[in-house]
Amino acid sequence: MNLYLLRKENNNNYGTYWGAVVAAPTEEIAKDIHPDDRKELIDWDNENVVTDDWVKDREDVIIKFIGVAKKGTKRGVIFSSFFDG
Repeated sequence: MNLYLLRKENNNNYGTYWGAVVAAPTEEIAKDIHPDDRKELIDWDNENVVTDDWVKDREDVIIKFIGVAKKGTKRGVIFSSFFDG
């Protein structure tokens, strides 16, 4: 399991997520994790974006590999940052 930093450069209003650190086996899977891990994964192929507080397009997710997770780490959000004004 790897650790990735997810962030965005658009939709930076109050009531939106700035980004998150997530655990995922691949970069592609990491891009589909919403910073609020309780929400459904974003279904980019069917254009069923389930949120207004993150990004509208998969290409808008800026991703950076930051390391390898400790053995036994489960897929999902480790930390997220939210602008709540």
